[in-house]
Amino acid sequence: MNSNKKTSKTIDFDATKRQRSSKNNPPAYFNPYSKNSEYNPPSYYNPTRNLNPLNDNRKTAQPKSPELRRKQMKEQNKLSKSQIRKNHKRRKRHFVIKVSAIMLSTVLVIWGGISLKDTLIYPKISYQIVQAGKIDNSMAFEGLIIRDEKVYYGEDKGDLQYIIGEGEKVRKNGAVCALVNDSALAQTQEEKDKTSTEIYNAADTRKAFSYYQDDVYQIDHEINNTINKFYSERMKESTEYVYAIRNQLERSMDRRTEVYVEEQEDLNNSAAKKIMALDSKMNTLKYISKAEESGIVSYKIDGQESYFTSEMIDQIQYTMFKEIQASTTQPAMSSSADTKEMPLYKIVTADSWYIVSYVEAEAGENFRPEQSYQLFFETMDNRGINFKLKAKKAEDERVKLVFETNEQIDDFLGERTIVFSIGNKNEEGLKVPLQAVVEQNMIRIPTEYKVQQGEDIGVYRKNGEVAEFVKLNIQYEKDDAIYVFQEIGQLESIQINDLLVHKESGKETKIEQMETRQGVYVINGKIAQFKAIEIHLQNNEYALIKENSQSELKALDKIISNPKSIKRDQLLQHMNIQNE
Repeated sequence: MNSNKKTSKTIDFDATKRQRSSKNNPPAYFNPYSKNSEYNPPSYYNPTRNLNPLNDNRKTAQPKSPELRRKQMKEQNKLSKSQIRKNHKRRKRHFVIKVSAIMLSTVLVIWGGISLKDTLIYPKISYQIVQAGKIDNSMAFEGLIIRDEKVYYGEDKGDLQYIIGEGEKVRKNGAVCALVNDSALAQTQEEKDKTSTEIYNAADTRKAFSYYQDDVYQIDHEINNTINKFYSERMKESTEYVYAIRNQLERSMDRRTEVYVEEQEDLNNSAAKKIMALDSKMNTLKYISKAEESGIVSYKIDGQESYFTSEMIDQIQYTMFKEIQASTTQPAMSSSADTKEMPLYKIVTADSWYIVSYVEAEAGENFRPEQSYQLFFETMDNRGINFKLKAKKAEDERVKLVFETNEQIDDFLGERTIVFSIGNKNEEGLKVPLQAVVEQNMIRIPTEYKVQQGEDIGVYRKNGEVAEFVKLNIQYEKDDAIYVFQEIGQLESIQINDLLVHKESGKETKIEQMETRQGVYVINGKIAQFKAIEIHLQNNEYALIKENSQSELKALDKIISNPKSIKRDQLLQHMNIQNE
Protein backbone atom coordinates (compact mmCIF):
# COMPACT_ATOMS: atom_id res chain seq x y z
CA MET A 1 0.00 0.00 0.00
CA ASN A 2 2.60 2.52 1.09
CA SER A 3 4.82 1.64 -1.77
CA ASN A 4 2.11 2.60 -4.29
CA LYS A 5 1.52 6.00 -2.75
CA LYS A 6 2.85 9.04 -4.58
CA THR A 7 5.31 10.96 -2.49
CA SER A 8 5.68 14.73 -2.88
CA LYS A 9 9.06 16.01 -3.83
CA THR A 10 10.43 19.20 -2.41
CA ILE A 11 12.38 21.41 -4.87
CA ASP A 12 15.36 23.25 -3.49
CA PHE A 13 15.28 26.55 -5.38
CA ASP A 14 18.39 27.80 -3.70
CA ALA A 15 20.33 24.77 -4.79
CA THR A 16 19.22 25.37 -8.34
CA LYS A 17 20.31 28.96 -8.14
CA ARG A 18 23.67 27.94 -6.73
CA GLN A 19 24.18 25.48 -9.54
CA ARG A 20 23.50 28.17 -12.17
CA SER A 21 25.83 30.67 -10.58
CA SER A 22 28.67 28.22 -10.23
CA LYS A 23 31.19 28.72 -12.99
CA ASN A 24 33.10 25.51 -12.37
CA ASN A 25 30.10 23.28 -11.95
CA PRO A 26 27.40 24.23 -14.45
CA PRO A 27 23.93 23.17 -13.40
CA ALA A 28 22.42 20.12 -14.92
CA TYR A 29 18.89 21.38 -14.34
CA PHE A 30 17.11 24.47 -13.16
CA ASN A 31 13.49 25.42 -12.67
CA PRO A 32 12.39 27.96 -15.22
CA TYR A 33 9.41 28.80 -13.12
CA SER A 34 11.43 29.88 -10.08
CA LYS A 35 10.99 33.37 -8.84
CA ASN A 36 14.41 34.54 -9.87
CA SER A 37 14.45 32.75 -13.25
CA GLU A 38 15.32 34.96 -16.18
CA TYR A 39 12.79 33.10 -18.27
CA ASN A 40 9.94 34.01 -16.03
CA PRO A 41 9.07 37.69 -15.85
CA PRO A 42 8.38 38.80 -12.29
CA SER A 43 5.05 40.29 -13.24
CA TYR A 44 3.72 36.89 -14.06
CA TYR A 45 5.24 35.04 -11.20
CA ASN A 46 3.07 34.82 -8.07
CA PRO A 47 3.44 31.59 -6.12
CA THR A 48 0.91 32.69 -3.59
CA ARG A 49 -1.86 33.63 -6.07
CA ASN A 50 -5.09 31.80 -5.67
CA LEU A 51 -5.45 29.25 -8.44
CA ASN A 52 -9.13 29.09 -7.92
CA PRO A 53 -10.73 31.70 -10.14
CA LEU A 54 -13.79 31.76 -7.94
CA ASN A 55 -11.76 33.14 -5.05
CA ASP A 56 -9.79 35.63 -7.25
CA ASN A 57 -11.04 39.13 -6.68
CA ARG A 58 -8.79 40.68 -9.36
CA LYS A 59 -9.97 41.53 -12.84
CA THR A 60 -8.87 38.72 -15.16
CA ALA A 61 -7.58 39.49 -18.80
CA GLN A 62 -10.04 38.49 -21.54
CA PRO A 63 -8.56 36.36 -24.36
CA LYS A 64 -8.18 38.16 -27.76
CA SER A 65 -10.25 36.99 -30.71
CA PRO A 66 -8.56 35.94 -34.00
CA GLU A 67 -10.13 38.89 -35.83
CA LEU A 68 -8.68 41.29 -33.29
CA ARG A 69 -5.27 39.74 -33.47
CA ARG A 70 -5.31 39.96 -37.30
CA LYS A 71 -6.33 43.60 -37.11
CA GLN A 72 -3.48 44.35 -34.70
CA MET A 73 -1.00 42.54 -36.90
CA LYS A 74 -2.22 44.43 -39.94
CA GLU A 75 -1.79 47.76 -38.18
CA GLN A 76 1.65 46.79 -36.98
CA ASN A 77 2.68 45.70 -40.54
CA LYS A 78 1.09 48.63 -42.36
CA LEU A 79 3.52 50.21 -44.92
CA SER A 80 3.91 53.79 -45.91
CA LYS A 81 3.38 55.05 -49.48
CA SER A 82 7.10 55.37 -50.12
CA GLN A 83 7.62 51.78 -48.95
CA ILE A 84 4.83 50.61 -51.26
CA ARG A 85 6.42 52.40 -54.24
CA LYS A 86 9.79 50.89 -53.44
CA ASN A 87 8.31 47.43 -53.20
CA HIS A 88 6.49 47.92 -56.52
CA LYS A 89 9.66 49.05 -58.28
CA ARG A 90 11.58 46.15 -56.79
CA ARG A 91 9.00 43.60 -57.94
CA LYS A 92 8.89 45.18 -61.40
CA ARG A 93 12.68 45.10 -61.68
CA HIS A 94 12.76 41.48 -60.63
CA PHE A 95 10.06 40.66 -63.20
CA VAL A 96 11.95 42.38 -66.05
CA ILE A 97 15.15 40.60 -65.11
CA LYS A 98 13.36 37.27 -65.00
CA VAL A 99 11.64 37.79 -68.41
CA SER A 100 14.86 39.00 -70.02
CA ALA A 101 16.70 36.01 -68.71
CA ILE A 102 14.04 33.67 -70.09
CA MET A 103 14.04 35.37 -73.51
CA LEU A 104 17.81 35.35 -73.73
CA SER A 105 17.90 31.70 -72.79
CA THR A 106 15.26 30.92 -75.43
CA VAL A 107 17.15 32.80 -78.14
CA LEU A 108 20.40 31.09 -77.24
CA VAL A 109 18.73 27.68 -77.30
CA ILE A 110 17.10 28.34 -80.68
CA TRP A 111 20.28 29.77 -82.17
CA GLY A 112 22.24 26.83 -80.86
CA GLY A 113 19.73 24.41 -82.33
CA ILE A 114 19.80 26.09 -85.74
CA SER A 115 23.59 26.20 -85.74
CA LEU A 116 23.72 22.54 -84.80
CA LYS A 117 21.24 21.70 -87.55
CA ASP A 118 23.25 23.64 -90.15
CA THR A 119 26.37 21.85 -88.99
CA LEU A 120 24.99 18.34 -88.94
CA ILE A 121 22.29 18.44 -91.67
CA TYR A 122 23.11 19.51 -95.25
CA PRO A 123 20.38 21.41 -97.18
CA LYS A 124 18.38 19.39 -99.70
CA ILE A 125 18.47 20.80 -103.22
CA SER A 126 17.51 19.84 -106.75
CA TYR A 127 18.91 21.18 -109.99
CA GLN A 128 17.88 21.48 -113.61
CA ILE A 129 19.62 22.19 -116.89
CA VAL A 130 18.82 25.53 -118.50
CA GLN A 131 17.15 25.22 -121.88
CA ALA A 132 15.39 27.50 -124.33
CA GLY A 133 11.63 27.83 -124.01
CA LYS A 134 8.60 30.04 -124.58
CA ILE A 135 6.35 32.05 -122.27
CA ASP A 136 2.90 33.43 -122.95
CA ASN A 137 1.79 35.90 -120.26
CA SER A 138 -0.88 37.60 -122.34
CA MET A 139 -4.48 38.27 -121.28
CA ALA A 140 -7.32 38.05 -123.83
CA PHE A 141 -10.07 40.70 -124.03
CA GLU A 142 -13.08 41.53 -126.17
CA GLY A 143 -13.22 44.96 -127.76
CA LEU A 144 -15.46 47.29 -129.74
CA ILE A 145 -13.84 49.25 -132.58
CA ILE A 146 -14.75 52.94 -132.89
CA ARG A 147 -13.97 54.99 -136.02
CA ASP A 148 -14.96 58.38 -137.42
CA GLU A 149 -16.50 57.49 -140.79
CA LYS A 150 -19.16 58.68 -143.21
CA VAL A 151 -21.39 56.55 -145.45
CA TYR A 152 -22.22 57.62 -149.06
CA TYR A 153 -25.43 56.49 -150.80
CA GLY A 154 -26.30 55.96 -154.46
CA GLU A 155 -28.17 58.74 -156.27
CA ASP A 156 -28.98 56.74 -159.37
CA LYS A 157 -29.54 53.18 -160.50
CA GLY A 158 -26.87 51.11 -162.12
CA ASP A 159 -24.11 48.61 -161.63
CA LEU A 160 -21.33 49.53 -159.22
CA GLN A 161 -17.85 49.94 -160.60
CA TYR A 162 -14.90 50.63 -158.30
CA ILE A 163 -12.60 53.52 -159.08
CA ILE A 164 -10.77 53.56 -155.70
CA GLY A 165 -10.01 50.13 -154.20
CA GLU A 166 -10.71 48.89 -150.67
CA GLY A 167 -8.38 50.52 -148.14
CA GLU A 168 -7.01 53.10 -150.57
CA LYS A 169 -6.98 56.81 -149.88
CA VAL A 170 -9.01 59.33 -151.83
CA ARG A 171 -8.52 63.06 -151.99
CA LYS A 172 -11.26 65.59 -151.37
CA ASN A 173 -13.79 65.61 -154.26
CA GLY A 174 -12.04 62.58 -155.73
CA ALA A 175 -13.99 59.95 -157.67
CA VAL A 176 -14.59 56.78 -155.63
CA CYS A 177 -16.98 54.63 -157.69
CA ALA A 178 -19.47 54.77 -160.57
CA LEU A 179 -23.01 53.58 -161.24
CA VAL A 180 -23.37 52.68 -164.89
CA ASN A 181 -26.17 51.84 -167.37
CA ASP A 182 -24.85 48.50 -168.52
CA SER A 183 -26.89 47.97 -171.71
CA ALA A 184 -26.05 51.28 -173.38
CA LEU A 185 -22.57 51.35 -171.92
CA ALA A 186 -21.81 47.84 -173.16
CA GLN A 187 -22.64 48.78 -176.76
CA THR A 188 -20.55 51.93 -176.57
CA GLN A 189 -17.71 50.03 -174.88
CA GLU A 190 -17.72 47.40 -177.63
CA GLU A 191 -17.40 50.09 -180.28
CA LYS A 192 -14.62 51.73 -178.30
CA ASP A 193 -12.74 48.43 -177.99
CA LYS A 194 -12.78 47.95 -181.75
CA THR A 195 -11.47 51.45 -182.29
CA SER A 196 -8.84 50.94 -179.59
CA THR A 197 -7.67 47.77 -181.36
CA GLU A 198 -7.09 49.79 -184.54
CA ILE A 199 -5.09 52.35 -182.58
CA TYR A 200 -3.05 49.62 -180.81
CA ASN A 201 -2.21 47.96 -184.11
CA ALA A 202 -1.14 51.25 -185.59
CA ALA A 203 0.95 52.02 -182.52
CA ASP A 204 2.72 48.63 -182.66
CA THR A 205 3.95 49.35 -186.20
CA ARG A 206 5.58 52.55 -184.96
CA LYS A 207 6.76 51.26 -181.55
CA ALA A 208 10.46 51.36 -182.35
CA PHE A 209 10.52 55.03 -183.32
CA SER A 210 7.52 56.34 -181.37
CA TYR A 211 7.98 59.58 -179.45
CA TYR A 212 5.87 58.11 -176.60
CA GLN A 213 7.73 54.82 -176.23
CA ASP A 214 9.11 55.73 -172.76
CA ASP A 215 5.64 56.42 -171.43
CA VAL A 216 4.36 53.15 -172.86
CA TYR A 217 7.28 51.23 -171.33
CA GLN A 218 6.54 52.72 -167.88
CA ILE A 219 2.85 51.78 -168.11
CA ASP A 220 3.67 48.23 -169.24
CA HIS A 221 6.03 47.89 -166.24
CA GLU A 222 3.19 48.92 -163.89
CA ILE A 223 0.87 46.36 -165.49
CA ASN A 224 3.43 43.57 -164.97
CA ASN A 225 3.83 44.53 -161.31
CA THR A 226 0.05 44.47 -160.80
CA ILE A 227 -0.20 40.99 -162.33
CA ASN A 228 2.66 39.69 -160.18
CA LYS A 229 0.91 41.07 -157.10
CA PHE A 230 -2.21 39.16 -158.10
CA TYR A 231 -0.30 35.87 -158.22
CA SER A 232 1.30 36.52 -154.82
CA GLU A 233 -2.08 37.17 -153.15
CA ARG A 234 -4.27 34.69 -155.03
CA MET A 235 -4.30 32.23 -152.08
CA LYS A 236 -6.06 34.64 -149.73
CA GLU A 237 -9.51 33.67 -148.53
CA SER A 238 -10.86 37.17 -149.16
CA THR A 239 -11.55 38.37 -152.70
CA GLU A 240 -11.22 42.07 -151.92
CA TYR A 241 -7.78 42.26 -153.46
CA VAL A 242 -9.24 41.12 -156.82
CA TYR A 243 -11.29 44.31 -157.12
CA ALA A 244 -8.30 46.47 -156.24
CA ILE A 245 -6.09 44.75 -158.85
CA ARG A 246 -8.83 44.97 -161.44
CA ASN A 247 -9.14 48.73 -160.90
CA GLN A 248 -5.38 49.18 -161.14
CA LEU A 249 -5.27 47.26 -164.42
CA GLU A 250 -8.17 49.26 -165.84
CA ARG A 251 -6.51 52.55 -164.92
CA SER A 252 -3.22 51.42 -166.44
CA MET A 253 -4.91 50.32 -169.66
CA ASP A 254 -6.81 53.61 -169.88
CA ARG A 255 -3.57 55.54 -169.48
CA ARG A 256 -1.91 53.53 -172.23
CA THR A 257 -4.90 54.09 -174.48
CA GLU A 258 -4.66 57.83 -173.80
CA VAL A 259 -1.01 57.77 -174.80
CA TYR A 260 -1.82 55.97 -178.06
CA VAL A 261 -4.72 58.31 -178.76
CA GLU A 262 -2.51 61.33 -178.20
CA GLU A 263 0.03 59.91 -180.61
CA GLN A 264 -2.63 59.28 -183.26
CA GLU A 265 -3.92 62.81 -182.80
CA ASP A 266 -0.50 64.09 -183.63
CA LEU A 267 -0.73 62.00 -186.82
CA ASN A 268 -4.26 63.29 -187.60
CA ASN A 269 -5.67 59.78 -187.34
CA SER A 270 -9.49 59.69 -187.39
CA ALA A 271 -9.52 56.75 -184.95
CA ALA A 272 -8.24 58.98 -182.19
CA LYS A 273 -11.06 61.45 -182.69
CA LYS A 274 -13.56 58.60 -182.59
CA ILE A 275 -12.18 57.35 -179.28
CA MET A 276 -12.57 60.80 -177.75
CA ALA A 277 -16.18 60.96 -178.90
CA LEU A 278 -16.93 57.54 -177.46
CA ASP A 279 -15.39 58.53 -174.12
CA SER A 280 -17.66 61.57 -173.96
CA LYS A 281 -20.67 59.37 -174.66
CA MET A 282 -19.68 56.85 -171.99
CA ASN A 283 -19.38 59.60 -169.39
CA THR A 284 -23.02 60.44 -169.91
CA LEU A 285 -23.93 56.82 -169.14
CA LYS A 286 -22.15 56.84 -165.76
CA TYR A 287 -22.91 58.38 -162.39
CA ILE A 288 -19.63 59.15 -160.63
CA SER A 289 -19.73 59.30 -156.82
CA LYS A 290 -17.16 61.66 -155.34
CA ALA A 291 -15.95 61.95 -151.74
CA GLU A 292 -16.77 65.23 -150.02
CA GLU A 293 -13.64 64.93 -147.85
CA SER A 294 -10.41 62.99 -147.98
CA GLY A 295 -9.96 59.69 -146.19
CA ILE A 296 -9.72 55.92 -146.57
CA VAL A 297 -12.29 54.15 -148.75
CA SER A 298 -14.06 51.00 -147.61
CA TYR A 299 -16.98 49.14 -149.16
CA LYS A 300 -17.65 47.14 -145.97
CA ILE A 301 -20.68 48.61 -144.22
CA ASP A 302 -22.37 47.31 -141.04
CA GLY A 303 -24.96 50.08 -140.55
CA GLN A 304 -23.44 51.36 -137.27
CA GLU A 305 -21.02 53.86 -138.76
CA SER A 306 -23.03 56.94 -137.80
CA TYR A 307 -23.44 55.88 -134.16
CA PHE A 308 -20.06 54.51 -133.08
CA THR A 309 -17.92 57.60 -133.45
CA SER A 310 -15.32 59.15 -131.16
CA GLU A 311 -17.95 61.55 -129.79
CA MET A 312 -20.09 58.63 -128.56
CA ILE A 313 -17.38 56.80 -126.59
CA ASP A 314 -18.40 58.28 -123.24
CA GLN A 315 -22.01 57.11 -123.73
CA ILE A 316 -21.10 53.45 -124.20
CA GLN A 317 -21.96 51.36 -121.13
CA TYR A 318 -21.38 47.71 -120.27
CA THR A 319 -24.91 46.52 -121.12
CA MET A 320 -24.70 48.20 -124.53
CA PHE A 321 -21.22 46.74 -125.01
CA LYS A 322 -22.42 43.16 -124.41
CA GLU A 323 -25.44 43.61 -126.68
CA ILE A 324 -23.24 44.73 -129.54
CA GLN A 325 -20.83 41.86 -128.94
CA ALA A 326 -23.72 39.39 -129.19
CA SER A 327 -25.51 40.91 -132.18
CA THR A 328 -22.80 42.27 -134.46
CA THR A 329 -22.23 40.32 -137.69
CA GLN A 330 -19.66 40.66 -140.42
CA PRO A 331 -20.26 43.77 -142.58
CA ALA A 332 -21.51 43.25 -146.11
CA MET A 333 -19.63 44.40 -149.18
CA SER A 334 -21.46 46.88 -151.38
CA SER A 335 -23.32 45.01 -154.12
CA SER A 336 -22.23 45.22 -157.75
CA ALA A 337 -25.88 45.97 -158.63
CA ASP A 338 -26.67 48.74 -156.19
CA THR A 339 -29.77 50.82 -156.67
CA LYS A 340 -30.72 54.33 -155.69
CA GLU A 341 -30.48 55.30 -151.99
CA MET A 342 -28.50 52.18 -151.09
CA PRO A 343 -25.14 52.55 -149.28
CA LEU A 344 -22.23 52.49 -151.71
CA TYR A 345 -19.12 53.00 -149.56
CA LYS A 346 -17.79 54.76 -146.47
CA ILE A 347 -14.92 57.17 -145.96
CA VAL A 348 -12.87 56.90 -142.76
CA THR A 349 -12.20 60.56 -142.11
CA ALA A 350 -9.67 60.38 -139.25
CA ASP A 351 -6.42 58.48 -138.80
CA SER A 352 -7.06 57.83 -135.08
CA TRP A 353 -9.28 54.92 -134.10
CA TYR A 354 -10.27 53.38 -130.78
CA ILE A 355 -10.97 50.09 -129.03
CA VAL A 356 -13.36 50.05 -126.06
CA SER A 357 -13.11 47.09 -123.70
CA TYR A 358 -14.31 46.03 -120.25
CA VAL A 359 -12.19 44.08 -117.73
CA GLU A 360 -12.67 42.86 -114.18
CA ALA A 361 -11.84 45.36 -111.44
CA GLU A 362 -8.81 43.37 -110.28
CA ALA A 363 -7.35 43.22 -113.80
CA GLY A 364 -8.12 46.92 -114.30
CA GLU A 365 -5.69 47.85 -111.51
CA ASN A 366 -2.79 46.94 -113.83
CA PHE A 367 -3.65 49.65 -116.38
CA ARG A 368 -2.53 53.28 -116.21
CA PRO A 369 -3.98 56.13 -118.32
CA GLU A 370 -1.63 57.69 -120.91
CA GLN A 371 0.58 54.59 -120.78
CA SER A 372 1.37 52.69 -123.99
CA TYR A 373 0.37 49.06 -124.47
CA GLN A 374 0.94 46.63 -127.30
CA LEU A 375 -2.23 44.86 -128.44
CA PHE A 376 -1.99 41.58 -130.34
CA PHE A 377 -4.64 40.43 -132.85
CA GLU A 378 -5.16 36.90 -134.13
CA THR A 379 -6.55 38.31 -137.37
CA MET A 380 -3.09 39.76 -138.02
CA ASP A 381 -1.15 36.57 -137.24
CA ASN A 382 -0.64 37.83 -133.66
CA ARG A 383 1.21 40.91 -134.78
CA GLY A 384 1.18 43.75 -132.29
CA ILE A 385 0.03 47.37 -132.61
CA ASN A 386 0.96 50.11 -130.15
CA PHE A 387 -1.98 51.75 -128.39
CA LYS A 388 -2.23 54.41 -125.71
CA LEU A 389 -4.75 54.06 -122.88
CA LYS A 390 -6.77 57.23 -123.39
CA ALA A 391 -9.37 56.70 -120.63
CA LYS A 392 -10.10 54.42 -117.68
CA LYS A 393 -13.40 54.44 -115.80
CA ALA A 394 -14.83 52.16 -113.11
CA GLU A 395 -18.37 50.86 -113.67
CA ASP A 396 -19.74 48.69 -110.86
CA GLU A 397 -17.47 45.65 -110.64
CA ARG A 398 -15.75 46.32 -113.98
CA VAL A 399 -13.41 48.85 -115.50
CA LYS A 400 -13.94 50.49 -118.89
CA LEU A 401 -10.76 50.91 -120.94
CA VAL A 402 -10.45 53.11 -124.06
CA PHE A 403 -7.36 52.50 -126.22
CA GLU A 404 -6.32 54.87 -129.02
CA THR A 405 -3.94 54.54 -131.96
CA ASN A 406 -3.36 55.87 -135.47
CA GLU A 407 -1.61 52.79 -136.85
CA GLN A 408 -2.83 50.26 -139.46
CA ILE A 409 -6.47 51.27 -139.53
CA ASP A 410 -6.76 49.83 -143.05
CA ASP A 411 -6.41 46.30 -141.59
CA PHE A 412 -9.59 46.75 -139.51
CA LEU A 413 -11.94 48.60 -141.86
CA GLY A 414 -14.44 45.75 -141.87
CA GLU A 415 -14.23 44.93 -138.15
CA ARG A 416 -16.60 46.17 -135.45
CA THR A 417 -15.95 43.66 -132.66
CA ILE A 418 -12.49 42.24 -132.06
CA VAL A 419 -10.66 39.85 -129.77
CA PHE A 420 -7.20 41.00 -128.72
CA SER A 421 -4.59 40.21 -126.12
CA ILE A 422 -2.22 42.33 -124.05
CA GLY A 423 1.15 41.02 -123.05
CA ASN A 424 3.85 39.01 -124.74
CA LYS A 425 2.80 35.92 -126.66
CA ASN A 426 5.18 33.00 -127.15
CA GLU A 427 8.36 34.96 -126.44
CA GLU A 428 11.49 32.80 -126.71
CA GLY A 429 14.55 32.73 -124.46
CA LEU A 430 16.18 30.79 -121.62
CA LYS A 431 13.40 29.53 -119.37
CA VAL A 432 14.02 29.17 -115.62
CA PRO A 433 11.60 28.66 -112.70
CA LEU A 434 10.91 31.77 -110.65
CA GLN A 435 11.77 29.99 -107.40
CA ALA A 436 15.33 29.55 -108.71
CA VAL A 437 15.85 33.33 -108.89
CA VAL A 438 17.74 34.89 -105.97
CA GLU A 439 18.89 38.43 -105.21
CA GLN A 440 22.30 39.76 -104.20
CA ASN A 441 23.18 43.21 -102.91
CA MET A 442 25.85 44.98 -104.94
CA ILE A 443 27.89 47.89 -103.61
CA ARG A 444 28.36 50.75 -106.06
CA ILE A 445 31.89 52.19 -106.33
CA PRO A 446 32.75 55.13 -108.63
CA THR A 447 35.04 53.98 -111.43
CA GLU A 448 37.46 56.88 -110.86
CA TYR A 449 38.54 55.31 -107.54
CA LYS A 450 39.56 52.03 -109.17
CA VAL A 451 43.33 51.41 -109.17
CA GLN A 452 45.54 48.55 -110.29
CA GLN A 453 48.26 47.22 -108.05
CA GLY A 454 50.28 44.57 -109.81
CA GLU A 455 47.79 42.05 -111.14
CA ASP A 456 45.09 43.04 -108.65
CA ILE A 457 42.37 45.64 -109.10
CA GLY A 458 41.04 47.45 -106.06
CA VAL A 459 40.56 50.75 -104.23
CA TYR A 460 42.22 52.65 -101.41
CA ARG A 461 40.17 52.69 -98.21
CA LYS A 462 40.87 55.07 -95.37
CA ASN A 463 41.69 53.29 -92.12
CA GLY A 464 42.42 55.81 -89.43
CA GLU A 465 45.17 58.05 -90.75
CA VAL A 466 46.36 55.68 -93.47
CA ALA A 467 44.93 54.50 -96.77
CA GLU A 468 45.01 50.74 -97.27
CA PHE A 469 44.61 48.84 -100.56
CA VAL A 470 41.54 46.61 -100.76
CA LYS A 471 41.30 44.05 -103.56
CA LEU A 472 38.01 43.99 -105.47
CA ASN A 473 36.17 41.16 -107.19
CA ILE A 474 34.31 43.25 -109.78
CA GLN A 475 31.04 41.74 -110.98
CA TYR A 476 30.10 44.29 -113.64
CA GLU A 477 30.44 47.94 -114.67
CA LYS A 478 27.60 50.34 -115.47
CA ASP A 479 27.22 54.12 -115.77
CA ASP A 480 30.73 55.10 -114.61
CA ALA A 481 30.57 52.75 -111.62
CA ILE A 482 31.75 49.27 -110.70
CA TYR A 483 29.75 46.84 -108.61
CA VAL A 484 30.98 44.24 -106.10
CA PHE A 485 29.21 41.85 -103.76
CA GLN A 486 28.28 43.12 -100.31
CA GLU A 487 30.28 40.89 -97.95
CA ILE A 488 28.60 41.48 -94.58
CA GLY A 489 30.88 40.81 -91.65
CA GLN A 490 34.08 40.50 -93.70
CA LEU A 491 36.18 43.47 -92.68
CA GLU A 492 38.75 42.83 -95.40
CA SER A 493 36.09 43.63 -98.04
CA ILE A 494 34.49 46.95 -98.92
CA GLN A 495 31.50 47.78 -96.72
CA ILE A 496 28.79 50.42 -96.69
CA ASN A 497 29.98 53.70 -95.08
CA ASP A 498 33.63 52.96 -95.90
CA LEU A 499 35.65 56.01 -96.90
CA LEU A 500 37.54 55.74 -100.21
CA VAL A 501 40.56 57.85 -101.12
CA HIS A 502 41.48 58.88 -104.66
CA LYS A 503 45.05 57.83 -105.39
CA GLU A 504 46.11 60.99 -107.23
CA SER A 505 43.93 63.86 -106.01
CA GLY A 506 43.41 62.64 -102.46
CA LYS A 507 39.69 63.27 -102.81
CA GLU A 508 37.50 61.20 -100.51
CA THR A 509 34.07 59.68 -101.00
CA LYS A 510 31.79 57.66 -98.78
CA ILE A 511 30.28 54.37 -99.98
CA GLU A 512 26.51 54.77 -99.56
CA GLN A 513 24.77 53.32 -102.64
CA MET A 514 23.75 49.75 -103.32
CA GLU A 515 21.95 47.92 -106.10
CA THR A 516 20.01 44.65 -105.96
CA ARG A 517 20.88 42.21 -108.74
CA GLN A 518 18.85 39.15 -109.69
CA GLY A 519 20.53 35.90 -110.56
CA VAL A 520 20.68 32.15 -110.11
CA TYR A 521 23.09 29.71 -108.46
CA VAL A 522 24.99 27.67 -111.05
CA ILE A 523 26.65 24.41 -109.97
CA ASN A 524 28.68 23.53 -113.04
CA GLY A 525 31.72 23.18 -110.78
CA LYS A 526 32.24 22.50 -107.08
CA ILE A 527 30.56 25.61 -105.67
CA ALA A 528 27.27 27.47 -106.00
CA GLN A 529 28.32 30.30 -108.27
CA PHE A 530 26.05 33.35 -108.55
CA LYS A 531 25.34 34.33 -112.15
CA ALA A 532 23.49 37.57 -112.83
CA ILE A 533 20.43 37.53 -115.09
CA GLU A 534 18.08 40.08 -116.63
CA ILE A 535 14.46 38.91 -116.70
CA HIS A 536 12.86 39.81 -120.01
CA LEU A 537 9.43 38.31 -119.31
CA GLN A 538 7.75 36.29 -116.58
CA ASN A 539 4.48 34.69 -115.57
CA ASN A 540 3.38 33.08 -112.30
CA GLU A 541 5.82 30.17 -112.63
CA TYR A 542 8.67 30.93 -115.01
CA ALA A 543 11.01 33.72 -116.06
CA LEU A 544 12.37 34.23 -119.56
CA ILE A 545 16.02 35.29 -119.83
CA LYS A 546 17.53 36.87 -122.92
CA GLU A 547 21.15 35.97 -123.67
CA ASN A 548 22.84 39.37 -123.75
CA SER A 549 25.59 41.35 -122.06
CA GLN A 550 23.50 41.88 -118.92
CA SER A 551 22.85 38.16 -118.35
CA GLU A 552 25.64 35.71 -117.55
CA LEU A 553 23.44 32.62 -117.76
CA LYS A 554 23.99 30.29 -120.71
CA ALA A 555 22.13 27.35 -122.16
CA LEU A 556 22.97 23.96 -120.55
CA ASP A 557 24.06 25.56 -117.26
CA LYS A 558 23.06 23.58 -114.15
CA ILE A 559 21.05 25.80 -111.80
CA ILE A 560 19.67 25.11 -108.30
CA SER A 561 15.89 25.00 -108.49
CA ASN A 562 15.29 25.58 -104.75
CA PRO A 563 18.13 27.79 -103.46
CA LYS A 564 16.34 29.07 -100.33
CA SER A 565 18.90 27.66 -97.87
CA ILE A 566 21.96 28.01 -100.12
CA LYS A 567 24.67 30.62 -99.68
CA ARG A 568 26.82 32.08 -102.41
CA ASP A 569 30.02 30.08 -103.05
CA GLN A 570 28.78 27.24 -100.82
CA LEU A 571 30.59 23.98 -101.51
CA LEU A 572 28.67 21.41 -103.49
CA GLN A 573 29.79 18.65 -101.10
CA HIS A 574 27.85 20.45 -98.33
CA MET A 575 24.58 19.99 -100.19
CA ASN A 576 22.23 17.03 -100.41
CA ILE A 577 21.34 16.79 -104.11
CA GLN A 578 18.02 15.01 -104.54
CA ASN A 579 17.81 14.40 -108.29
CA GLU A 580 21.32 13.14 -108.86
